[in-house]
Amino acid sequence: MRKGIEAGSDFDFFRCTGNTVTETELIFATVWRYYPPNRFAVCDRVAWGLGLNYEADAIAISDTGLTDELEAKSSLSDLKADLKKHKWKLIETGMRDYFADRFWYVVPEKLREAAVKQAEPRGFGVVVVSLPEKGYTIGDAERVLKAKQLRKGKARRLDQRAGVWRLAAIRYWSAVKNRLDRDYQEKT
Repeated sequence: MRKGIEAGSDFDFFRCTGNTVTETELIFATVWRYYPPNRFAVCDRVAWGLGLNYEADAIAISDTGLTDELEAKSSLSDLKADLKKHKWKLIETGMRDYFADRFWYVVPEKLREAAVKQAEPRGFGVVVVSLPEKGYTIGDAERVLKAKQLRKGKARRLDQRAGVWRLAAIRYWSAVKNRLDRDYQEKT
């Protein structure tokens, strides 16, 4: 497993800003550590293309069809408010309509205990992201509570996996274009 992002690397533009970790940094550190691109397609801010009736912070789907949803929470109030979302009614109805096989809260160290307390009775997993060590721009991610399989049934179909790959490619190339545009503007 990969640990942190070294300063000066190709991914250095994902910088931790001071003594807090943003939700984007939480997701990125988790994806970097646990979802290698040769086995997983990962897409952030997923709301269309997969039939979801809500926005997922990130969806990771393996080459075998196992699907994880990652939900980043950077404050205690945000973590507590999460359980009021409509998607959790899907759990109560037997997960027939819920997209992911497993659900993970991704939180900073300060929310470790609260996230475990909220996640454990529901079968959710918890990933804790630390502030970066010297020489790194993104902290390390650690799975502190394993997620249980929530959705029963077959792995995701090939067309559903292709949908995540398509969305991920759109996001990736949009980010590359934005980075190139920003670099060009800085040069001129």
